[in-house]
Amino acid sequence: MTSYIEAYNRGDAKAVAAHWSDTGQWTSPSGERFNGREAIEKQLHKLFADGAAGTSPQNEDWLPLGVFAVVAEPTQTQADKVVQLAVNKEGVIRGNLQDALTDKVVPVSGAIDKQSQRVAMKIEGIDNVVVETGLYNLTNDEVPVLVHFGPDRQESRTLMRLQSPEEANQPKS
Repeated sequence: MTSYIEAYNRGDAKAVAAHWSDTGQWTSPSGERFNGREAIEKQLHKLFADGAAGTSPQNEDWLPLGVFAVVAEPTQTQADKVVQLAVNKEGVIRGNLQDALTDKVVPVSGAIDKQSQRVAMKIEGIDNVVVETGLYNLTNDEVPVLVHFGPDRQESRTLMRLQSPEEANQPKS
């Protein structure tokens, strides 16, 4: 997982895409799916180039919330899961969760309750798990989340914001 994070922080699309198999699938924050390492690398290259240039596609209604390492324990130094999230003007949350242990990327979807400002998300294929946090929390570098494993069991996790490539390349002040 460290090599993934380092490659992402450098904006190295080839090294990031190398974490997928030739038949792997990646879902962008806007919900578009890309199949195969070559297609993933091409889209990541565009994503990194757009981010460095400060541009976004025309008519794009999605605002990136960030890329986060999922941390289960406060003393944990490496993460095997990374989640990428975005929100649209209607309060719909989309993204993807990469699990390095299973070499799978699965879509994440959810919504913001506009009155309470709470965010609830589900992971595709895992119907009994709901992840919740506050919308404000997703603007911070450390995001506390509560994971509901059915009605009787909850566990706390922390999402740790990963630097974007352009942030990693800026000189420290």
